[in-house]
Amino acid sequence: MLARLFETLAKIIGSSFIIKKIALKKINALGDVRPSAGGYSYLKQWIWWLGLFTMGLGETANLLAYAFAPAALVTPLGALSVLVAAVLSSKFLNEKLNLIGKIGCGEAGFTGSRLAVISDALSAR
Repeated sequence: MLARLFETLAKIIGSSFIIKKIALKKINALGDVRPSAGGYSYLKQWIWWLGLFTMGLGETANLLAYAFAPAALVTPLGALSVLVAAVLSSKFLNEKLNLIGKIGCGEAGFTGSRLAVISDALSAR
């Protein structure tokens, strides 16, 4: 149960990066000044604010998770957000994830998360 909650948190955090990137790509398509060049038009996009809100929500929940579970369990599952962002960016942002990246995401996501949960369950006995 607790592991499912942590995986959900990782998905929220990972998706927040994708939501913000979609807003930034929309601004770039409109021809506005890029944020890296000093433009602030992204602050007018509700999609960017949604991404910022989801990131804040996910990070707050991740911080609260440390109160209910050991850090050895929370930290690896929190790192799962990087894998979620990689997979979602290849799907929604049309970024290319090569074969080695796919294998690495699959191996790290499946093996790392499951080993953390199993080792924590064994140490709780």
